[in-house]
Amino acid sequence: MITSSFSRLAIGTALVCVAVSGCATTPKGWRKKEPIIDVPSAKSVDEVIRCVSDLWQSKGLTLSYLPRSNGGTITSGSNDVVVNMLDVDKVSSGSRIRYYGVKSIWSKANAKEKAEIETCL
Repeated sequence: MITSSFSRLAIGTALVCVAVSGCATTPKGWRKKEPIIDVPSAKSVDEVIRCVSDLWQSKGLTLSYLPRSNGGTITSGSNDVVVNMLDVDKVSSGSRIRYYGVKSIWSKANAKEKAEIETCL
């Protein structure tokens, strides 16, 4: 019951966000916005992507992976609307992580997402 309510809330929030405020819904659109997380990691691109993918899948999110010449991008969402996006780029010291997501009016929700992703760095 809680999961279905949460899913409806997440989808509803995404739809309202897209309809009302013109939120980014594609990887290109997300990259025009300031990331919620923008940090280096000593871990490799593959390690970070694997960890965050496992984290998001454990929450029941549907993921897509897009390889890029210097790393990769994972996204989650539904009906071609990207709700979360993580860019991981290879750098000399490991990787650079940029996380983009719908900024919640509930700051605790963003803090929780950020803390969860940071466990993978």
